[in-house]
Amino acid sequence: MKKNLIKQIKTCNLNQKTAIPILIMILILGLALKSTLSPKPLQAQTRQCDHDHHATEPEKHHSEPDGHEHEGHDHAGHNHEQHDNNNHNPAAELHPKEHHDHDDSPECDQHNHDHETKADADHSDSESSCDLGHNHSACETHTEIIHMSPAEMKQFGIVVEKAVPGQIKLRTKARGQVLLNRDRMAQIVPRLSGTVKEIRSTLGDSVTQGEIMAIIESQELADAKTDYLNAVKHLELARTTFQREQKLRRKKINSEQEYLNARKDLAAAEISHTSSEQKLIFFGLSPAELKQLPSEPVTWLSRFIVRSPFSGDVIKKDVLLGQVLSGTTPIFTVADLSTVWVDLNLYSADANRVHRGNRVIISPPIPGEPTIATISYISPLVNPQTRTTKARVILDNPDGKLRPGSFITAEIITGEREAGIVVDKSILQDVAGRKCVFVQDEHGFESRPVVLGAANSDQVEIRNGIHPGELIVTQNSFRLKAALETGVGSGCSNPGHAH
Repeated sequence: MKKNLIKQIKTCNLNQKTAIPILIMILILGLALKSTLSPKPLQAQTRQCDHDHHATEPEKHHSEPDGHEHEGHDHAGHNHEQHDNNNHNPAAELHPKEHHDHDDSPECDQHNHDHETKADADHSDSESSCDLGHNHSACETHTEIIHMSPAEMKQFGIVVEKAVPGQIKLRTKARGQVLLNRDRMAQIVPRLSGTVKEIRSTLGDSVTQGEIMAIIESQELADAKTDYLNAVKHLELARTTFQREQKLRRKKINSEQEYLNARKDLAAAEISHTSSEQKLIFFGLSPAELKQLPSEPVTWLSRFIVRSPFSGDVIKKDVLLGQVLSGTTPIFTVADLSTVWVDLNLYSADANRVHRGNRVIISPPIPGEPTIATISYISPLVNPQTRTTKARVILDNPDGKLRPGSFITAEIITGEREAGIVVDKSILQDVAGRKCVFVQDEHGFESRPVVLGAANSDQVEIRNGIHPGELIVTQNSFRLKAALETGVGSGCSNPGHAH
């Protein structure tokens, strides 16, 4: 390269003082261009401009074995022409090279612009082909086919069944609360005054019917028992006297007046006995205790035994040892928790569809199997605060899992309706932002967008997108969705289109 430059400088009749600075500046500029231009941009530029034969052929013609030294040769030749026109002005010799550099870039920019425009047009055509329904890798995922062998279907639990018509149960959702069954709840109130001598039950205890819960000492009870025992004795005596006078009267030994007096005394004794007996029953003594009363020790006359009216749990205790009772104070509250109430709140729009006897599916407050019951009561009133109507359900609670005070959700079955296709909600999958069902055909599995209709918590009606008799995936469809998203086992739904 140096020899060529020196030869050209000599042909231009340049003196040594003028030629050496020009040569040094050209060498420096060539090295700068070589360091700034990397192979990759040159290759990219060559690929972008390879269709322009006018720009590449001259470069090949003037290229030298040294690689990029043809640039210096072109510049040197161009500088020689400018030397003749500008009287060997070194500054003027540099200007044509700069002009040459500027001339190359617009030409390549124009080619780049044409190439980008063509690429944009090709990309637009590709997007249009997707919109027209061509199956391409950039198209919507629901048009892709997932291929899966029978062995893979068995491995992943993929179950396929025919889509069939059916009936969908119309349900109304409601929220409610578990309450104590107040028909099986009792407040234990001793109906006499006295002092608490013994307490045998406490809060949370389970008691059986008739079990002793407390013992009270009461002078009032002792007086009542004494009156009752006197009435029993007086009744026995009056009955004996009457029987004797009745026999004498039949023999006409006594007078009519003596007979009537004996009869009168018997009636009075019966009334006194009945009155004293009812008083003890009012206090809480059972008929069995009344029969045993004449044989009881005298020290037991003041003792009152508090018994549980039925089997249940002690949910409240308001008594202390030695406490003085007035006869109106509740000391225990017992509730039978084997059954509970569930009060559901119905809005006015739903209350008209709900009737007594409708079946209710109640979801427990803790995970478990739902309970099915029937509505036993619907209030005719509307709560002015909540603007809801109360519907009541009585539930069996043998294991005690339904705790009063907890909240529940329920679905009331208000009717049934014929549907074209009914499927479980679990088979629906979200694909490309739409609800889809996976359908199997001779090519494989395809995600099919569907239009949904009436639904409940378990099932949904499909109005459009699937025809009766088509094979649909009813179990583990989420695995097909995962395969669709990852691209494992997927392919084009139209043969011949390459991805």
